[in-house]
Amino acid sequence: FVLLNPASFTVVVKGEVTSTFEKRAWALTRLSDVLKTGLTGRASTRNIVITDKDGKSKTVDLFKARREGDLSQNPYVRPGDVITVGRLERKVEIRGEVERPGTYELLSGENLKDLVERYGNGLTEFADLSRIEVLKAKTENSVVGEKFYIKASGLDDPQIAAYKVDCYDTIYIDSFNNLKPSIFVEGAVIEGAGKTGTELVASNKLSLVFNPGENYAFFVRNHRGIFTSVSDLENAYITRNGEYIPVDLNLMLYDASYYSDLVLEKDDILTVPFKQFFVSVAGAVNKPGRYPFIPDRGFDYYVGLAGGFDTNKNSMEMVEIIRSLRQDGMTIILIE
Repeated sequence: FVLLNPASFTVVVKGEVTSTFEKRAWALTRLSDVLKTGLTGRASTRNIVITDKDGKSKTVDLFKARREGDLSQNPYVRPGDVITVGRLERKVEIRGEVERPGTYELLSGENLKDLVERYGNGLTEFADLSRIEVLKAKTENSVVGEKFYIKASGLDDPQIAAYKVDCYDTIYIDSFNNLKPSIFVEGAVIEGAGKTGTELVASNKLSLVFNPGENYAFFVRNHRGIFTSVSDLENAYITRNGEYIPVDLNLMLYDASYYSDLVLEKDDILTVPFKQFFVSVAGAVNKPGRYPFIPDRGFDYYVGLAGGFDTNKNSMEMVEIIRSLRQDGMTIILIE
């Protein structure tokens, strides 16, 4: 005996849907399968009424099925069922330092504490409750984009317990890490580990946070991924209040016995020069651009790399060298 097709039937879906429709189902089709499409933006997944063919009704909550594993809230549909999707009361987004950031539908009576503890699954260890940001959507008493802050000492603080979030509010809980001081690292550096020097074609500037009292050796080793094969580690320097402090990053990275007593300060600028020097050729040449510097080569070599003189613009082959390589690592050859 071979069963070619299981018996199928239809159920009716109405309420907060784009239009009332019939959905084909079979004995093992759950409610969530029926409601995958066709809902409006105001449809509730927590107030769904299923009325069977005998007229008996029950209300189910798909959030409980997904979060708590209560499959009675996501039942199998049956022939003759009419599914009525209710209208949501409040949909709120929570971001930042909670374990489960996301957008959630709140029930009547639930407040900010419920949003953080139940829906967001609690705070992370870096959560800063002194700067809870609330971004309002348009309501009767606010305008689009209005923002204010809640300062609380803990989740039981009355500031949190008493605050009732409105529909489409966005709650952001900041991190203590964002209060850390930072320095700038610029030059031959690139964001993200595992990069190669060939990917670095221009100077970058990164902002990196550090812990107060941290020394440069520890900081550099902790951020070794920002350096590339064209980083001149031996000739780096720090700019601090107009003073230039030379540092040897090569020692910090590769000498395990090296210890630096130089401590990071807020707004330091660590500059890492390029190992590779370049020559820029501009003006009346066929391919103006920047080309790697080769020792002991004359200007004619670089003009050749640039495709030679453009004779339509430069019949006399006039050449002017604008800057010295020794001054800033760059020679510019201008072809007039």
